[in-house]
Amino acid sequence: MSKIKVWDQKIEINIKFPDVIYNKYLKKINRLGNYRLELNDIEVIFDLVYKDFKSGKISLDIFAEISNHLWYEIIHLKKDKNKLFDVLHEASELNFCIRVVTKQNSGNLIQFLADIDEYFKNH
Repeated sequence: MSKIKVWDQKIEINIKFPDVIYNKYLKKINRLGNYRLELNDIEVIFDLVYKDFKSGKISLDIFAEISNHLWYEIIHLKKDKNKLFDVLHEASELNFCIRVVTKQNSGNLIQFLADIDEYFKNH
């Protein structure tokens, strides 16, 4: 579960992690039951999740939550930061961006979506 806290507005939003949907992706790549993913697994799942998000099969919240989980998986691999690391982090922030719009972050949603699209065009 993710908690989005906006301290100055005294808001807390709780978003449940989509376990059932995530497990379907793990099953598609024959990794159901494994604790840690390899970098290639993360790339493949992110690609599947992105395609489902773009086609409307999953919501932005599901896309963001799974991206957040994959981002943490990369952290546990202790790999050097790369473009995948960056776009997973941006994707994980999307559900925050649509709920908390300020002058400081108002351009983030569009920029993050553009960065993610560009990543997939180049990979």
